[in-house]
Amino acid sequence: MLSVTGLGHFYYVRDFTDMRCKHSRVLSIIREQLHCEPNAGDVFMVMLHNRRIIRMFTYDNRSYGLFEKRFVAGHQFMRVEREGS
Repeated sequence: MLSVTGLGHFYYVRDFTDMRCKHSRVLSIIREQLHCEPNAGDVFMVMLHNRRIIRMFTYDNRSYGLFEKRFVAGHQFMRVEREGS
């Protein structure tokens, strides 16, 4: 289970669906795409194109964590949409 106590901001990394990558590659994508460094409590989410696998990467000043959720056939994570520009 993922504990959400003390977590800061949640970021969705768009257009990144490669689930073969681990934390080092995802962190480089975060730096390139979001132009930020992970801070304590930040959570970065990436998901497979069909939204059946979602990964959440966390950082807590001394270590990185990875949480993965895989949905069974017929189920998927909600669609992430952005309103406005």
